[in-house]
Amino acid sequence: VRPLLIGPPLSDNSLAVVKVHLRYHDEAHQYTVEQDVALGAPGEGPSWPLELRDASLRQYEYTVTYVTVTGVERRVGPLIGEDTFLTISSVPPA
Repeated sequence: VRPLLIGPPLSDNSLAVVKVHLRYHDEAHQYTVEQDVALGAPGEGPSWPLELRDASLRQYEYTVTYVTVTGVERRVGPLIGEDTFLTISSVPPA
């Protein structure tokens, strides 16, 4: 999975960073992997390699946290995804 931040520069919305918490859980195989990614500008983030124990179980959970320049956080999620490229807007939801 590779997060992809799209939209205007973070400074246009008084943001310092967009944080993404990724979580994959396979109950049957007692397998859980989590990763945190900080995105400071639009573009591709670091990849999150997963070793799937069950190839048919491709869903993961993610939470997006928008952090303003004053330190205020706005959290969205947890949400469910299954795309290889996780597209996230650099504009926080209203």
